Amino acid sequence: MTLVDKVLRYFKKKNDGDETEIVIYDSLKEDNYYQSFYPIVLENNFKGSIVCLGEIHIKKNASFSGDLICRTCKIEGSFNGSLLATEFTGVCKTASLDARIVTGSIFIESNATVKGIFNITKEITNPEAMRKLEANYRLSLPQNDDEQNVNTNKVTTIVLRGKGSKAAPGASLPSPVVVPEIKKQDVPVNTLTHPGETKMNRSEETATNTNTGWW
Repeated sequence: MTLVDKVLRYFKKKNDGDETEIVIYDSLKEDNYYQSFYPIVLENNFKGSIVCLGEIHIKKNASFSGDLICRTCKIEGSFNGSLLATEFTGVCKTASLDARIVTGSIFIESNATVKGIFNITKEITNPEAMRKLEANYRLSLPQNDDEQNVNTNKVTTIVLRGKGSKAAPGASLPSPVVVPEIKKQDVPVNTLTHPGETKMNRSEETATNTNTGWW
């Protein structure tokens, strides 16, 4: 998939034919836990941990606080915590971030408010929580299904909506250890633009185009 394909895929609307599943979680809890084989759209405030094999979309009026593991992430709202996106992170102009991010590639739109430490590298090892979820997904497939492309042929989208309910999905599951795992060998990084770990501290009042664009 080319860079242009990624932009078109993660910044366009979902197809009308997508299957949607609504999940209610406890938006008042501090330690929600949710995991999914399929893409997730977050529409409300979420505090806790999420592990997802696909894309996570944090919508404009939503906020996330905690630890997030996924393949790709699109952020339109507020994010506070740690993010491990093994492939791609898209930060929209409406986003507000205070985060530690490890990702394979990132695009930041102009006027986004960004603060934190970023590590952009292609050499990311999936953390244990994601490896376990992938194994569970393969076990859930019919024997005749093609397992080569986990989650790529599914159109199911999980929409998380917090209503302050007492029963949070996955509440009985242990919280994942969300620690970015990078291969131990030295990783070449393009230091002409940004080192492997880049500190960013921007506000709307002083924002410039310095940190806008692709890494």
